[in-house]
Amino acid sequence: MKKRTCILMTTSNEVLSEPAADFARNCFDLRLVSKHSWKNAEVTYEVLAALNSRDIDYLFSFLCPVIFPPHLLRMTRRANINLHPAPPEYPGVGSASRALYDRRSEYGVTAHIMEENVDAGRILKVARFPVLPDDTCESLDFRARRHALILMQDIMDKCSQEEDVWECNENWSGTTMTREKFGKWMTLSLHATEEETGRKIRALRHSTLAGPYVLFHGYKFGYRCEK
Repeated sequence: MKKRTCILMTTSNEVLSEPAADFARNCFDLRLVSKHSWKNAEVTYEVLAALNSRDIDYLFSFLCPVIFPPHLLRMTRRANINLHPAPPEYPGVGSASRALYDRRSEYGVTAHIMEENVDAGRILKVARFPVLPDDTCESLDFRARRHALILMQDIMDKCSQEEDVWECNENWSGTTMTREKFGKWMTLSLHATEEETGRKIRALRHSTLAGPYVLFHGYKFGYRCEK
């Protein structure tokens, strides 16, 4: 049987991107792998050329920051699928921090159809797992990305075998968090209660990044956990 064609848009983190690319090669006629970080989150000439061929069946976006305009999404023959490393309750960025702040006992990853609006397309499948008592946003996001790889392999396997008929009762909920909104969410009021401060610290605690922040006389001060 002739393999279906695909393009894989993926993270620049090779620990995650290489297994995804290897699996895509096994399942599809993989025309292109395009790796991106937040610093180069743009559609490349190579991707445009591949899409312009009009013989690409699937566009897979795996932990990739590139946002595709609608006219490019219309160039594939079957579907454009994104892996969001968070459950559908947390569209956008900062999802792990928001889940910890909300004291969720469960987290997850979401496979969905890409549309013009970010994290808004029809959901194909959600894989959920427990939040651990000692989780930080760093550890929770790390495990989510591992689960996203497993879910991506499941989605690719199904698409490659002409079984891409999806039955899923999950729906998006909550407000999509932009990077600008998340920056504001990370900022604590100087009048925040002890309880609110503790929740934000737990939600934003990270081994290399500061947060939460306070603004004082125009200066921004960040909390840094020393433990």
